[in-house]
Amino acid sequence: MKIDYSKMEISKGTLRGLSNVSITCLENNTMNIKWEENSGPAARFNDQLIVVFYSEKFEMTDGLIGNVNRADKKHMFRLDETLIGQPLHAYIAVISYNRKKASNTTYVGLIQPFES
Repeated sequence: MKIDYSKMEISKGTLRGLSNVSITCLENNTMNIKWEENSGPAARFNDQLIVVFYSEKFEMTDGLIGNVNRADKKHMFRLDETLIGQPLHAYIAVISYNRKKASNTTYVGLIQPFES
């Protein structure tokens, strides 16, 4: 049996997700995460970011919940050393500041490690 990693759900809800998300791995194995600001009636500027990176090889995750707002439009995330150089499945979502609403998970894709 093969797992379809694009179907994994980290969160599910009615909160509007982020728009035009991109994630790239930089030389220092920092993930450069960017998105367009899309707050409004169905999404608040202070909704908090959820990011998960998953390694098939190590069956391990790394990521964050909170401390990054929807309105920030970017975040640099430093990977756990174990995951450096590994292809990683990337997922992103948002959760309301009061933690009562969440967006559906967006599968960003398989992020390849930085190659010099």
